[in-house]
Amino acid sequence: MDIPTTNDPLIELFKTAPPAVRDYVLSGKLAAFVGGVRQEFGLDEAATRQVSNVVLLLLLGATEPEDLLDELLEIETLPEETAVPIIEKITKK
Repeated sequence: MDIPTTNDPLIELFKTAPPAVRDYVLSGKLAAFVGGVRQEFGLDEAATRQVSNVVLLLLLGATEPEDLLDELLEIETLPEETAVPIIEKITKK
């Protein structure tokens, strides 16, 4: 699949991602995973979008696994007691 040229750094990261990562995102599996996280932890729409972005950046190599807690705690409505089990789900996936 051709990905359009853009100045968006996220698109550029996506273009250089391994095929398995691109396939995971484009197949809808990332959206399904994040939807499951939303449902399990009762996240609102904004928090869900932010969790999705954190997971995407992790998949693209722009976020390190050891930074996940800090990244998730930047989400205003996400307490640490929710962030930790979300990280466990992410790292199992």
